[in-house]
Amino acid sequence: MFLLLFKLFFHFALLSFIRYNTARRNKGVSIVLKIFTTQLVGYFNSIQEKEEIHIEDSSRAIAQAIVGDGHVYFHGFHEMMAVCYEAVLGQETLPKAKFLFEGGKKANLTSIDRLVIAASPNDHTDAISLAKEAKEQGVTVIGLSVEKDHGGNDSFISECDFHINIHLNSPLVPTDSGERICTPTVMAALYGYYALFLTTKEILDDYL
Repeated sequence: MFLLLFKLFFHFALLSFIRYNTARRNKGVSIVLKIFTTQLVGYFNSIQEKEEIHIEDSSRAIAQAIVGDGHVYFHGFHEMMAVCYEAVLGQETLPKAKFLFEGGKKANLTSIDRLVIAASPNDHTDAISLAKEAKEQGVTVIGLSVEKDHGGNDSFISECDFHINIHLNSPLVPTDSGERICTPTVMAALYGYYALFLTTKEILDDYL
């Protein structure tokens, strides 16, 4: 009898422990996801509110190339290539959208083309060099990156004709250890791209 009672007690205690930890874990995940989502939406709102003029100006430049004989080329560095894949190979793309590099060869740019460069961080030396080279060819350069220096001393931004600041450059979620994790810069850059996509499409719809 004692052994049976012990087994029943142990079984009940084990179930209670599992249920407690499952509930605690689910609660923790829920809170963490809420923090992440709230912070991320806040950055999306910042792009919408603070970059509206830059988005409109950039979209007009892109639309001009599309209705003319130009093309819209995309290039990104490191994780920012995600923006280019979405822009060129996504389910919804702009007309005349192309990769800057295909098959290891760089496209021959002309002054009627547009080049969108997604860079992180925005002082990436290769991004600066690419923007300089494109501008020397008369190409209109549009940059997507985090503004490094709010005083206007950002070397990549200075090489762009238009620039959209994606703002997000720090971890969003605090942990129990005191550190912060999750820096979804690519998600902010994709939001910036879709802002360009939607605004350009609206301009094209009005023009056509």
